[in-house]
Amino acid sequence: MSIKIKLLIYLSIHFNQYILQKFSIIVLAGYKDLFGGKYNIALQQIHKYPLQVVLLELVNINYVLRGNTDLYADMSVGAQEKLLKKWMGDDQYILDLYTKLNSFSKTVKNQQVAIFNRASCLFGIDYCYRNLTPTNNKFIYTRSFWIDLIEFCLACNEVTTQYEKITYSSAVTLLEHVNAKQALLNEFKTTSNPFLLFNRYISLITFLQKHSDYQAHLDDYLNSFGLNSKSFIELLILLFFNKGQKNHLKFFIHLDKKESPDAYNLLEWLSNITLLPKKHDLDLLSIYKWPVFKYSKEKFVILDVELLLDKVYRQFINDFYFDFLKNKGITYQEYKGVIGKFFENHIASEFKEVLIQIPKISYRHTEQLIFGNPKKELCDIYIRYKKNIFIGQVKSTNFTDEQKFQGTYEFYKGDMERFYKDVGVSQLVKTIEWMFIHEHEVDSKYCNHTRIFPAIILNDKFFETPTMPLVLANEFKKRLAIVEHNFTITDLIVMDVSSVERLKAKRMKKGKIFWKILWKNKASGILPHFNNTLDLLNIKFHKAKERKKLRTFLELKRN
Repeated sequence: MSIKIKLLIYLSIHFNQYILQKFSIIVLAGYKDLFGGKYNIALQQIHKYPLQVVLLELVNINYVLRGNTDLYADMSVGAQEKLLKKWMGDDQYILDLYTKLNSFSKTVKNQQVAIFNRASCLFGIDYCYRNLTPTNNKFIYTRSFWIDLIEFCLACNEVTTQYEKITYSSAVTLLEHVNAKQALLNEFKTTSNPFLLFNRYISLITFLQKHSDYQAHLDDYLNSFGLNSKSFIELLILLFFNKGQKNHLKFFIHLDKKESPDAYNLLEWLSNITLLPKKHDLDLLSIYKWPVFKYSKEKFVILDVELLLDKVYRQFINDFYFDFLKNKGITYQEYKGVIGKFFENHIASEFKEVLIQIPKISYRHTEQLIFGNPKKELCDIYIRYKKNIFIGQVKSTNFTDEQKFQGTYEFYKGDMERFYKDVGVSQLVKTIEWMFIHEHEVDSKYCNHTRIFPAIILNDKFFETPTMPLVLANEFKKRLAIVEHNFTITDLIVMDVSSVERLKAKRMKKGKIFWKILWKNKASGILPHFNNTLDLLNIKFHKAKERKKLRTFLELKRN
């Protein structure tokens, strides 16, 4: 596999009723690629401008690429040109820039070249927080400012796309190494469905409220910033969709503290940023924890819609522990076990909703899959229809900051065997071995040419990055090669929680579609994440079901 230093595998979304048309490669242009010289010059040029001015323009770029009502980011040429033309029209600088971009495109085999992207904008926002100062003086926009901003974005690209040519451990393959070095950057390209995420939060807090050891802790945590479980999600939904705001800038929130004290307190909390020490250029934990900028006494800016959505589920899980439970003497391993139990239950419940629409199908999960003496758990999810069998391992594994920022071997926890166990690959191979050896204890006799669709279902967005499915599938295939069996086994399917939630779509009422989707999870070149397969087949989410669940929790009547 050849590697280009500046090349990013990017899932380019071409809009057509929110359908992912194809994989494509987009090359992010760096400052050196277009202008030569060191990118530090372009970073430092931005220091002469006020914090809020540069920050708002970076936020605006993110919202142009993906607004609060979009399911995907728009990385098309048109979206890039829209920003440049809005700022400078047909200025000679822009015409010269197009020439430079076209020339650079030829050096990378005429791949699409881009300047603006979410990852670099987020790095830029963090950079502004750390290096720029606010001012109350009126700012006059000039041609020089727009040129400096464009070149600052190019410099940010150079920082975020650096491929460190370091010697990696012989314990990892080249693909595993590339995957580790690119995973954090690629994570910034994944997007969340807000309705699925809001309802996942409801499932999470419902689970915690029924847990004898965590119910009181959850209430105390939310009460510490003047909210409860219902008002927290209700206010985040209002902030996300930003309804009723007169300002045409969707990321601006105008709020009177007297009129909306709860919402104001939440925004104050979300904007009370502490600049945490950085472990790495792409360590953006500060803005993950505080995704709002306080522009003035009654004006707030949502830095990025995905960052706000993260506060609903993933960042909420992290904050609940590190900002609260840790001080109560609860160990991370204990908490991790509780979240793992929630995740298993949630996935099992979601599959039940999917499969209840499909007749003549056998479905077992978790405790229902215990067999043998001594007792063994076959897998977490087992679905069978005649000769088709789906086996799934459900893993709530998350990546720590050390894994993300300290290098390739640390990314894999310094233990490749442990890594592949934590993500379910080794257990899935064992499942197939047990199915062959203990056929009659596991299920009724398997017919000739039984087809097995192996899957791992994961919780962290890291696993949705472009090269991760291929890394996991390669290891699965390597381990499977030394196991005796007589099954027809497809490539490993890599899913995340949203993949399962999307399977509740109306089109899934026909049983054949379920197996067709699994069979279609393949593409030329790079093995896709399962969400990409769902996009290609136009399998969306069940809007009516998701809205009903949300309305019920919020006790809202249908409009």
